[in-house]
Amino acid sequence: MALTTSPPKRQQVIDEISASINRGTLSPGTRLATVRDMSNHFDVSLSVIQNALHELVQEGMVECRGASGFYVKGIPAAANTPAQDKPEAKPADGRVFLSCYHHSDLAWRHTYEEYDAIREKQLLLVLRYFKEYPDFRFFIDQSEVLRRFLEKHPEAAAPLKQAVKDGQLELGGGLSIPDLNLCSGESLVRNLLAGRDYYREEFGTEVELASMFDAFGMCAQLPQMLSKCGYRWLLPGRLPGFPDTLPDYKPFNWRGLDGSVLPVIPPEGFAGHFGYEFNVPAMMPPSVGWPVR
Repeated sequence: MALTTSPPKRQQVIDEISASINRGTLSPGTRLATVRDMSNHFDVSLSVIQNALHELVQEGMVECRGASGFYVKGIPAAANTPAQDKPEAKPADGRVFLSCYHHSDLAWRHTYEEYDAIREKQLLLVLRYFKEYPDFRFFIDQSEVLRRFLEKHPEAAAPLKQAVKDGQLELGGGLSIPDLNLCSGESLVRNLLAGRDYYREEFGTEVELASMFDAFGMCAQLPQMLSKCGYRWLLPGRLPGFPDTLPDYKPFNWRGLDGSVLPVIPPEGFAGHFGYEFNVPAMMPPSVGWPVR
C-alpha cells in the first residue's frame, strides 16, 4: 500500500510564498518574480503558478497590477489580530473522512447484462456494509443503476430506503450521465427529470445534487437546465478550458446564459481504480495492473 501525503504542487507554491510573506522575507510592495521564473524555480507548469497566485490574490496576500505583475499586498488583517482577540483554534484530530462514490457506465467495455452482473456484486456488498459499518457512506449518481438492480433484487428496496433515511445512502444525478457534447437539450432534460421522478417515487426523496461526473463537455446551458429541473448543486464532469482565474478544484458559482447561478462543487480529492487525482492517496498505481472490474 503506497500512501501519498505531500500537498499538491500548487499548494506547495502557495505555502512557500505565504511563509515568506509572514516571515517578512517578502515585504509589502515587493514585486514577485515573473510567472515563468517561478515556474522554473518550483519546477512546475505555468498554469500551476498562475492558479497559486490567483488563490493568494483571493486570500488578500498578493495583488495583481496587470502587466506589471504580482506584488505582495501584506499579511491579511486576520493574521495581524492580537492573539487574545483570535478565536481559539481547534487542533485537527488527524482523521480523514471518506465517502464511497459509485459511478458506472451503463454500457462501455461490456454489455448491459455484463455490467448489471458487476454492479449486482457491488451493491450486494454495499448492503452488507450498511449493516456491518453504521458510519459507512455511499453515493450513487444514476437512478438507472438502482432501477436495474431492484428489478432483480426487489427485496433490497426496503434496506436501501432505510439507508437513505439513515443518511448512509446519498442519491444524486438523473437517469444516467450523458456525454454533454453528444446529446440534445430535450434528451438531457428528459434524462434529468426521469431520474428525479424515479428517486421520488421509489425512495420518497427530492434529489438536489446533479452529477455529471466523467461527462465530456459542460455546455453553457447546463446551469439553466439544472435549475429548472430542480437541482441546486452540481458535481461536475470534465472541465476542459477551466479558467485560470479560478483556483484548481475549488467550489465556484457557475452563471448560466439566462442568469441562473448554480454552485459547482468539485470533490476535494478523489481516488479511483485507475489511479488517483488531486492529493488523495491511491491504494495501488495503475502500473501494477489494477483490475478494471
